[in-house]
Amino acid sequence: MPVFKRWQVIDRRSLRQVEPQAQQSLQGPGLLELLSHAPGTGARRLRPWEVPLLDAKTQKEAIRRLREPGSPTNKLTLIRLLAFGGNGDVVEAFTQVLTHDYVSRHLTADENWALSATVVCLGVTARRHQEAVRFLEQAREPAYWRWVTLWTSPGDRDEPFTLRCLVGAAIKGLAWSGRPEADQMLAGYHDNPHSVERAYRGAVVDAACIRDLVRSVGFEQAWDMLQPLLGAGADAFVKWARDTSEGRDWMRWSAFAGQDRRGREDGLSP
Repeated sequence: MPVFKRWQVIDRRSLRQVEPQAQQSLQGPGLLELLSHAPGTGARRLRPWEVPLLDAKTQKEAIRRLREPGSPTNKLTLIRLLAFGGNGDVVEAFTQVLTHDYVSRHLTADENWALSATVVCLGVTARRHQEAVRFLEQAREPAYWRWVTLWTSPGDRDEPFTLRCLVGAAIKGLAWSGRPEADQMLAGYHDNPHSVERAYRGAVVDAACIRDLVRSVGFEQAWDMLQPLLGAGADAFVKWARDTSEGRDWMRWSAFAGQDRRGREDGLSP
């Protein structure tokens, strides 16, 4: 019996079942209309299955707008559209945003969150494109970001918070991909708990929850339950951690990883 079967809705969502009117509005002119309103703060919170595959012209225009100067918090609809409906070229565009567009700037907490959400969203892209998988596998290692002059955010006063957010987002993004690489990543962490820096253990446990939930109830329902771009999945996580053998095992792993840790605990050591 699947771990989460008792939470599973009978009427499973599919692309044809969920919000048909919303789907229609995202085809052709409706999609371009949504793009034209993307900078507004009232932009729709798109779910991955609502977004059709983008044609080349629409994707090119969305990338152009994404790279224009401006706050990342005003580009969340563009980020979602490209991650959920774009092809492998989106990975290069997002990489440029993360490594060039905000270099050495001091961003707000919301702007830092928006850029971290960009990395999480690539987990959806990775369900279709290997380029995104390769990026996430690299980005989950702190060493990947050492060659980048990152932006700073309020949390950086006490620790390298920006780095922690990006690495954690890549770990969770890979879990959303549903790829074998996610299983390999989690198995490696699980077998070597003391190798995981304290700053990233929470993201590893989150990723285990994501992987297990996607496996048990499917990607769409897991996305709705955890709402990864809204930070509203606490109830689902607590149930997983408390009521499932997998969750309890990962909570024990987290506690054990914190015992007798050798070496630095600043989130920077390899």
